[in-house]
Amino acid sequence: MASTDGSTSPPGSPVSFLRAIDGSHLKWADFRTMVLGAFRIVLIEGMKLSELSRPFSERLEPTLYNLSRFTDQEGEWRRQVRGGKGFGSMIFPPNVLPPIAASKGLHRSHAPRMSREALPPRAVKAQESLFELPAPRPGLLTGFATAAFDETELSMLPQCTASTGTIVDFTSGCVSPGTTVYCPFLVFERMNNTSSEGIEAARNQCAIAGAHCIRALQLLFRRCNSPRSTLDKLVSFSVMMENSAAVINYHFVDGEGRYCMAEIATFVLDTTDGFGEFQAWIEAIEDWGSSCLKPVIKNALRQHLRRNGTPPISPMPSLTLSIDTAPGHDDVLLKLLRSTFSTIKWKCDGEYETPLNSSVAHCGTPLGARRMRTMALSPHSTSPLDILSASTGPATPISRWRMRPDWGNMSPLSRRHPLSPLKLRSDAPDSPVRRPTLSPCTPPPEAPFSAKSPMLVLQRRVDLAMDEIQELRALVQTLHGKLRVKNSQLESEKETNQPLSSIPVDDNAQTPKFAEQDVWGALQKESADDMFVLYGSMIPPSLVYFLFFVLSVALGHDVWEVTCCIIYLQAVMKSRPLAWR
Repeated sequence: MASTDGSTSPPGSPVSFLRAIDGSHLKWADFRTMVLGAFRIVLIEGMKLSELSRPFSERLEPTLYNLSRFTDQEGEWRRQVRGGKGFGSMIFPPNVLPPIAASKGLHRSHAPRMSREALPPRAVKAQESLFELPAPRPGLLTGFATAAFDETELSMLPQCTASTGTIVDFTSGCVSPGTTVYCPFLVFERMNNTSSEGIEAARNQCAIAGAHCIRALQLLFRRCNSPRSTLDKLVSFSVMMENSAAVINYHFVDGEGRYCMAEIATFVLDTTDGFGEFQAWIEAIEDWGSSCLKPVIKNALRQHLRRNGTPPISPMPSLTLSIDTAPGHDDVLLKLLRSTFSTIKWKCDGEYETPLNSSVAHCGTPLGARRMRTMALSPHSTSPLDILSASTGPATPISRWRMRPDWGNMSPLSRRHPLSPLKLRSDAPDSPVRRPTLSPCTPPPEAPFSAKSPMLVLQRRVDLAMDEIQELRALVQTLHGKLRVKNSQLESEKETNQPLSSIPVDDNAQTPKFAEQDVWGALQKESADDMFVLYGSMIPPSLVYFLFFVLSVALGHDVWEVTCCIIYLQAVMKSRPLAWR
């Protein structure tokens, strides 16, 4: 594609609708004019270092001294390139960037997904353009970690400032997929320096990603209504790099409101001086973000909180279902890490969040699900250990984990993942099995905590509903058989009572009074025994359905399940109409 690797489609080949709508089938020059120009994204030349932001310039000068501190890192990088562990895949290898101190509160996220909400708006003069700006998908970005903000500040951050990606720790071999990074200000793009088209296509992608970072900050400060007295202007940075070269770009908004990108530094990584200067620049950019940009963001959030009192509720991220069964970015990244850096024992963040344990089938179907749910929801239920042992045997650590997810980490500060509607509500009581009240798409307790697919949740609920329908069907058949027996008994009793009423009565016959009383008492007893059957046959079916629906909902059954049962009862009664006679 033109926007990624510089390749273009043949002149006569068909182009898909998605490629046509975002202009990825265009050449890099046409893409820059027709797509980027429509959203006021421009590339300028000839920018001087004196025109850079003053806070950044003040932090850049000290870092350019004593470049010998990167000597050990350079030696490791050279060995990685010679061993084929450089930029040979989507992985950004270690030692190509300076390490981040834990006190800065920054994260580098691999293969991040950035929101379309923060894309620059279309220019007024380009409303007739049919092209849409593609969402940026850089290879790596630097932003603020969740621990950099408290819980109140996280609730006030707009959703457009959050990007979800994977954190890779080459020291411990820990991979943390689905980690959120807030307010990114530095993005990295792979550069194909074998051709000019590859370099220009990477510049186009850097222009989009850098404009996205600035636009997200604009929306944040507009929401907080902050004057940004500390920053003279909003800026961001982007990097294009390969094994032998790197280019740093500077992004800002000019007086006309255009999102400008200018190339400010070029480095040859094959030389010692070029590698050291590149490390110093990256270190200065990340130090600027930690010491300058983060305090301004936190100050704006505090001012907004003082003016409004109650923090606004951030919108929940939308859920999308996909039928694509291809491996995801996280699985591909983990396979590449294991194949490229085989000496490191890679593992996902969390004991049970590996791809092997990410399905319900791996954990198996638990036995006695209905019995466990009945015991858990019963007011006289036993302890959690007794419930677990009654259905799955002795309470082992594995069984306790399988049926009891961790409800303790409810604060955004104590978990890596963002707020999601897939989480269970915290107002429900603690239970080792399914809770009495569930959010719309809560993972079933039988699945591991990493199985957050709504399709798995709905499939499990459908299975439970079908089991209850089968039990209700058997119960209805049993009641139907008893009703037929009662009806047959009533018919036989009517036939036996018929000859007694046809016998003529002799007025002159002297019948003892006690005999008449005994016969009349026996008839009253028989009629009282059959009163329930007679009245039951006179009740209309609609009233029975209504009472069944009210009682089932009152007992805690799902409305959808009760409705299916009533429909099934209607079908059975229509096929056997004598049951109501």
